Amino acid sequence: MNLLRSPIKFLPKNLTKVGGSLYLIDSQIEKLPDNLVVNGRLDLINCKNLQELPNGLKVKSSLDLQDTNIRFLPSDLECGTLILWDTPIADMYTKEQIRKQSPGIKGAIIK
Repeated sequence: MNLLRSPIKFLPKNLTKVGGSLYLIDSQIEKLPDNLVVNGRLDLINCKNLQELPNGLKVKSSLDLQDTNIRFLPSDLECGTLILWDTPIADMYTKEQIRKQSPGIKGAIIK
């Protein structure tokens, strides 16, 4: 699902599964639904309005949080590679601290 540069602020609360990737790059998204499962990538690059990730988020491939204002990761987050360039998280925590905070990160942490 490609919502690149979309003015959308919220996804439907009952959206619990995306069969492929979800691209929200440069969108106005403010909140993702709880227990969202994305079977591909989740790209949130430059989503400045998004302050936190939902509980129960599972991303089968990479989760790209570049240029977001997200400061914390949920403890139940599951993803492959986690990309954190230009985020508060990258500045505040070491890779080891991030893995302890969210042990469901299976791939590399890029910061």
